Amino acid sequence: MSTTAQIVAIISVLGSLFLVTRNYSSLGLSMNQTVKMALIWAVIILVGSLVISHLAG
Repeated sequence: MSTTAQIVAIISVLGSLFLVTRNYSSLGLSMNQTVKMALIWAVIILVGSLVISHLAG
């Protein structure tokens, strides 16, 4: 994977996490619950990326 593609992937993951935290904050969850949900999504994204990169070779 080229450096540019890695930078774009990192930016998109950070953007996704930002949107997730904003969404859960707007639902009225506490900051602690929002952070917990963001961490869960980060793990899901990380596992998905590792699986895809492993399958891609």
